[in-house]
Amino acid sequence: MNKLPISFLICTLNEESNIARCLDSILTQNPSEVIVIDGGSTDKTEEIVRMYKQVRFEVCSGNGLYYQRMLGVSLAEKRFIAFVDADDALSDGWALNLYNNLNNGKYSALQSRVRAVGLTKNNYLSDSWDQYFRATIKPATDCDMVGRPSLYTRESLLDYYFRSPDDNLKNYLWSEDTVMSIFFQRRGYRQGISHSTAESFRRVPQTISENLLKFMKYGKGYAAVAYFFPKKRLAILRHIVYVQPIQR
Repeated sequence: MNKLPISFLICTLNEESNIARCLDSILTQNPSEVIVIDGGSTDKTEEIVRMYKQVRFEVCSGNGLYYQRMLGVSLAEKRFIAFVDADDALSDGWALNLYNNLNNGKYSALQSRVRAVGLTKNNYLSDSWDQYFRATIKPATDCDMVGRPSLYTRESLLDYYFRSPDDNLKNYLWSEDTVMSIFFQRRGYRQGISHSTAESFRRVPQTISENLLKFMKYGKGYAAVAYFFPKKRLAILRHIVYVQPIQR
């Protein structure tokens, strides 16, 4: 069977508990290329990845996710690029489903649906995350926000990561999904969420303290986007005050 013309990129930092599960699910997708870009892990992430002979392992000298993704895009050789997080495991046929949907719909970015699972077993928090993902990531022919995991055209990512520098926008912010989606809107790139059965099963925090840390991280991202994109402030405020706690 011919391999799909897709380069899978996984950015890691101390992901020894997740990376094997992620890679196993990716390698069933018949990909042409799989690259792990590591940000300087001090655990067994590299040791585990190097057990997979068909996976390329690269260490990023830059500081942060932005530089990891940029390096991955520069190394990817295929026409389509999938961004997958290490805590995701893809359903069977994920890549083929998104590949067909993206081509048929002439998309530049297409996200799959996400389900939540606990690290060892599900509890109230992981079940709540699952309900949140169901309510949030719904199939959409067109949308203005694409997260992970997603499939992209290579040219759209090259345009994004190797654009002219913006002195007013800090590099760390370019790793935010919201910023990429805003950039894609301005460029006229079509974005959507797949109507196929493709899903990713994401490991989510299972303790209150872990969830608080994640919420704080999300909050910092929202604040930074609101600061640098004033026209988005009202939409972000509505999202935080009404959409998240009430509508969803």
